[in-house]
Amino acid sequence: MVPLNKILLRKQLREKRGQLDMAARRLASRQAAKLLAASALFQASSHIACYVACRDEFNTLPIIQLIWQSGKKCYLPVISKDHEKQLDFFAYAENDSFILNQYGIPEPDTAKKIQFPGDQLDLVLVPLIGFDLRCHRLGTGGGYYDRSFAFLLTQPKPETPCLVGLGYEFQEINEVPVDSWDVPLDGVLTERKFFLI
Repeated sequence: MVPLNKILLRKQLREKRGQLDMAARRLASRQAAKLLAASALFQASSHIACYVACRDEFNTLPIIQLIWQSGKKCYLPVISKDHEKQLDFFAYAENDSFILNQYGIPEPDTAKKIQFPGDQLDLVLVPLIGFDLRCHRLGTGGGYYDRSFAFLLTQPKPETPCLVGLGYEFQEINEVPVDSWDVPLDGVLTERKFFLI
């Protein structure tokens, strides 16, 4: 059987994700936050990057609130002005304002903030369209996360950050097609499970 290519998989999984109603989205995000809160990884992490959900991505608000309530530092990605198609990370606190980037994605206003190095983050929660149990991630195709964390492909692999994909249980597929530049995840968090490899 010929494996589905990334373009077709993205289309199918986006359509499925778009059919989820708001009540199910809210419930899933609360359940995922509870699983994360109970994990040793979260408890040991001080500097945690997340993202603001855009369109029908997995809602991150309960996780961001958990990070704040736990006394940890929360960071959000911003498209880099210095490196093509890469992300920089900036602290995000309650009541911080947002600006929309060229894709219409909310980013924290970085005017008075200092960039936090990506390699010093403890945990990074990464959006995804699909994943498999080997922790391969199907992203949107822009390659921003892969370029930003390409240093994790070096040997020996740096200990931090730990990359955890965040998505719905139904986004699990048998096998994600992998390219040489794809940075694998260290784990996946859904509304039903949290596993690390």
